[in-house]
Amino acid sequence: LGVINALPLPALDGGQLAFVIAEAISGKKIDQKFQEGLTSVAVLFLLWLSISAAVGDVSGLVTGTK
Repeated sequence: LGVINALPLPALDGGQLAFVIAEAISGKKIDQKFQEGLTSVAVLFLLWLSISAAVGDVSGLVTGTK
């Protein structure tokens, strides 16, 4: 779980660290609206990935292919 949470996706802790590093390198603050938009997209991606994995697992159990 810790490794997954460290991935540089904006919705995870690794993504927040990436924003901090980008701010340190550029020397200026990242726009809050941009950060929120990117985080929203990342959350939707993670939600889609979770639902897709769950559907695949359940359909495999139902059809007997897994």
